[in-house]
Amino acid sequence: MQRFLPVILVFVVGGASGMLIGRGLREPSESAALRAPASNSAALADPKSEELGTPVPAVARGIEFEDASLLARAISEINVAMDGVGSRDGEITGQVLTTGGDPLSGVEVKATPGRRPDREEAETLEEKVRSFIRDEQWGEGLGAKATTDAEGRYRLTGIADLSYRLSAEFSGYRVRTNGRWREVKSGDSVDFVATPVAEFDLTILRPDGSEPKTAKVRVQSGRSSSNHTWTPTDRSIEVAAGLWTVTATVDDTEQGKVEDVSAELGVGASPITIQLMARGAIRGRAIFSKGEVDGRAIVYLLPASMKSDPTPEDLTGAPNEARSSSGEEFRFLDLDPGGYWIGAARGYGHEGNLPTVQFVEVADALVEIDVDLPPLDTAGGVIVYAYSPSGTLLSDVNVSFEIVTPQYTNSGYGNSSRMQDGAMLLRRDDNVESQLKQMIEATLGVIAQHSSYGSERIDITSADGGSYDIHFRDPARVLVTVSGYMGSDLLGKVQAQLRASSPNVGGSSQVYYGGYNSNDMKPDQNGEVKLGPFSPGEYDLVLSYMDTRRNRWSSGELARQPVTLVSGENRLSISLPPVYSVEVLFPEGTDGGSIQIQAKGADDPFGSRHEQFDGASAVLDGLVEGEYTLRAWGGGIKSNGTMTVHIPSGGPVVFDPPPVNAIRVYVSDPEGPLANAGFQDGDVVRKINGQKFEGEEQLALLGVFLQGAESVTIIVERAGEDVEMVVDPRGLFDGDPGGRFEPTSD
Repeated sequence: MQRFLPVILVFVVGGASGMLIGRGLREPSESAALRAPASNSAALADPKSEELGTPVPAVARGIEFEDASLLARAISEINVAMDGVGSRDGEITGQVLTTGGDPLSGVEVKATPGRRPDREEAETLEEKVRSFIRDEQWGEGLGAKATTDAEGRYRLTGIADLSYRLSAEFSGYRVRTNGRWREVKSGDSVDFVATPVAEFDLTILRPDGSEPKTAKVRVQSGRSSSNHTWTPTDRSIEVAAGLWTVTATVDDTEQGKVEDVSAELGVGASPITIQLMARGAIRGRAIFSKGEVDGRAIVYLLPASMKSDPTPEDLTGAPNEARSSSGEEFRFLDLDPGGYWIGAARGYGHEGNLPTVQFVEVADALVEIDVDLPPLDTAGGVIVYAYSPSGTLLSDVNVSFEIVTPQYTNSGYGNSSRMQDGAMLLRRDDNVESQLKQMIEATLGVIAQHSSYGSERIDITSADGGSYDIHFRDPARVLVTVSGYMGSDLLGKVQAQLRASSPNVGGSSQVYYGGYNSNDMKPDQNGEVKLGPFSPGEYDLVLSYMDTRRNRWSSGELARQPVTLVSGENRLSISLPPVYSVEVLFPEGTDGGSIQIQAKGADDPFGSRHEQFDGASAVLDGLVEGEYTLRAWGGGIKSNGTMTVHIPSGGPVVFDPPPVNAIRVYVSDPEGPLANAGFQDGDVVRKINGQKFEGEEQLALLGVFLQGAESVTIIVERAGEDVEMVVDPRGLFDGDPGGRFEPTSD
């Protein structure tokens, strides 16, 4: 940074202050505060002023930017605030192994902090320069580097309570994280895999024989692929050993490839040349109506050979489509010469808007064309105005329809457009209609989400028409302390999240909004994690477990407790319970299959874990103490069925379930279809139309047989007694049943 930053700033800042090539410095304007204090304004007019120390060279007299004390002074006056990051006593550790499992020493591992939390929205050139300098200071001041030792291990120290990105480099290897680590935090252990690579020099020629200024290069072999940026001064391409297809592309308009490029480790590959050819392609933008500030569109392309005079309905069934947002380009590549029909409709499909239709002819080169959208129809939607806690109309808000039932909250439906007056036009799509038809006792609402205020929700009576105001409240921010986490063997394997327990605080989407990924919700090495913003209200604080063998979060929960959030800072604490694993053994000859484990009586479908395994055993991690229902099937498993296991198990569990002979009923909604049919929570179905169950296969066949029945006679065991019920099965599953059935061996 010390060498290239002055170069950038003399060019950029000099341009802002009226610096002219060949003429030195002009008198600065009032906006020159970035470049020097006001007291030096007189000296600025004279590059040779002794008041400035070392003379400032005019641009035309050379590139000795390091001598520009004026510039150095300007940079020194710009400082990024790092006071809020807290202590920097954390660390990130890990190991680098080759693909053969050998440790690799001398690998440089680098941790780069994520985006500054107070990063300003720069508009003027001066603001952009200031922001650039602060970004560089942030990265250099809070980043860390380490080199692996003889065992391939590294230790990054001085890590703050922030999200970091990790990278690693070593000559002759491509070094990547072992798993899908996007961002890491203090206390994480992240391993890398180093793949040996070979190099070859690549020459790229355009159709006229010249070299492009830059090109995109993709090398592919089977499912393995990598992307590279090529320039005439950087021709080297790194690949693993093997046969590769190399494709080069310039600006989507020219492309060429060479197949069967052989690369050997230690030898590399012979230099190759790719001759680019012009591509038949269409590129352009969707043009929105006057008054729309932001919008999304789907662009359709139909070969004229398929339809000579298409209607808008014909175009929506076209084989090719692309998505576009305001100001973004759409593109259709590698088109055969001929005529095409093209058109665009609002949204990303499903809402029934019809596109415009126009004709375009494609030869063997790029065709650039903009596509007008039909006039905006405000009849099929609602108008939403979203306001900050202080009453300011917000323009950077996401809105969607939300459907709430007694058990579930589904959001993200509809397509929105931002209008010039700051309102959001939210139009229904087919998903809204289908969900409302399927859900019983469903209510429709609009949820608004903002990165600084969280989510707010209001009920609406219809998705067709009406204007609504949504007012954000002062948000809640949360510091969660997970007791029992520090010093445990679960570092990096636990996440904390808040789930709204009532739709009046924004619905379930509140958990995931704000750019969260799993690493944002992982506690640091001290067991603390910051979450937010959230709307004030009632939530459940939930701890979940990460299956590190598969590098994904399991669907089961470790702990849950209700909490109430208020505006401002909230401090919460939750205890990490003991966590166990269980090995399940199958009979000899079993060759893998599927296994499912679920806490006894659990009603939440997300609490059920379904895994696939190889061989004759399976290991399930992240389980807390309790009784679980275990099922397994497929892969030659002969004993399909259900059995109960207790965690901790005290050792391996042999999968030997008794035959399924009943159905246990779980009723979660006292006013749902199951309850209205007469079922009670805990009922055990013993007979249907006089038929007992003699295995899961018979149970499945009986279910198929009864699908069209108008009424069935059911015998359930309730509190030790048999109770006869006559039930119409047709209405039980028209939407949410308010519970579930589970095969059992009771």
